[in-house]
Amino acid sequence: SGGEGAGAGSKGDGTRLSTGLGSNSGSNSGSSSGPRSGSNSGSNSGSSSGCDSDEDSEDGVVVKMIRAADVNDASEAQAEARELCRLRHPGIVRYMSDFLHATQASPTQDGGLWVCITMERCDTDLRRVIETVRARRARLPERTVLRVLGRVAAALRYCHAQGLAHRDIKSQNIFLCRSGVVKLGDFGLARETSGGDTSLTTAGTDCYKSPESLLGERRDPRADDMWSLGLVLHELLSLRFAWQSSGSLAAHMLRDSEQAARAWLRRLPKGVSAATRRLLRRLVEREPKRRPTAEQVLAAEAVRAAMASGRRQAAAAAAAAAAAAE
Repeated sequence: SGGEGAGAGSKGDGTRLSTGLGSNSGSNSGSSSGPRSGSNSGSNSGSSSGCDSDEDSEDGVVVKMIRAADVNDASEAQAEARELCRLRHPGIVRYMSDFLHATQASPTQDGGLWVCITMERCDTDLRRVIETVRARRARLPERTVLRVLGRVAAALRYCHAQGLAHRDIKSQNIFLCRSGVVKLGDFGLARETSGGDTSLTTAGTDCYKSPESLLGERRDPRADDMWSLGLVLHELLSLRFAWQSSGSLAAHMLRDSEQAARAWLRRLPKGVSAATRRLLRRLVEREPKRRPTAEQVLAAEAVRAAMASGRRQAAAAAAAAAAAAE
């Protein structure tokens, strides 16, 4: 279901994406891995339990429906949903409650057990933004792209500090509110991390996976998040999706990391600054420990400058609005 995004928790920090796109239909979407499949509904029904919140979203909510294979699977999904409900950050889509819903088979619908998660509504996602800008034969300004990068990095810094890795960073899971606030969402593949090289699973979307993920190596899933963030940064700059390339960057890097990285960076527009290119190259280092953390991305001079510029623009806009209201 479509709708406008709630800016809950936003404090006008300048991390707003101005694309001139207007309101796009299509809100928080995505599907879960394993036996569960996700869809979105605009209404609540069924038995409520779990992470009920006493906060309301100003601009409405959506309900993500996750099909459960059985009662045990539903219980596991609800436990994950309650973990997501504890996340409180202005750059993260807010999860508010979960409940169970059973449907009976009909000529047009299979019956089953669903875990429904209520979350704040967002207007669109970065994939739609990229498609729209590309269709207009335009480009996203580099400073705007770096503000988006900073917003997502801030959300990841918070998650990683909470011991949580997202594990499915991609443009389709980064949402925008109508106000332009950028939010990270769809934590359906998120998992706890103890802070070390712990993950042996291969969750995530294939073309965004890191080299170590493709190899099934024991790894730190936070480094996976940073690799995927690098691919999203490249998409925003090049307006070319990771899945549109012949083979994944990770697969090419396993054969020849330097040659693969050079070829990948050559796809960027000529106007992209050297500083942004260096940051992008660091994010896709073959060795996970050489990739920057979310904190280090936020500390990068180019990102700090873009975020500061955004804050100044937001302050100026607020002052103009206040003056107009007088």
